[in-house]
Amino acid sequence: MDKQIVLFLKITPKPEFYENLKNAILDVVPKVLKEPGVRVFALHGSSTDGDKSLYLYEVFDSQEAYNCYLEQSYTQAIKLAFKEWLASPIEVIKLINL
Repeated sequence: MDKQIVLFLKITPKPEFYENLKNAILDVVPKVLKEPGVRVFALHGSSTDGDKSLYLYEVFDSQEAYNCYLEQSYTQAIKLAFKEWLASPIEVIKLINL
């Protein structure tokens, strides 16, 4: 069996696109969670005043499951919107189980 893919993303939208970006991700959460091999796909916001970053925690059973998620039409649509909505590139941290 492939190793799990565990990702932690920091997403920093332009202030005027915060709600658009947050809602776009929240809209796809139920779809992503129905995909085979998706364990966790959870969006969080910062508890720090003034920090409008969003944090996405993702766990996939395998590289194959992650690749399937990336190929979905809803994933591609958000990716296109992010080009306009992001204040900075998404910071991706790949985690491993200890």
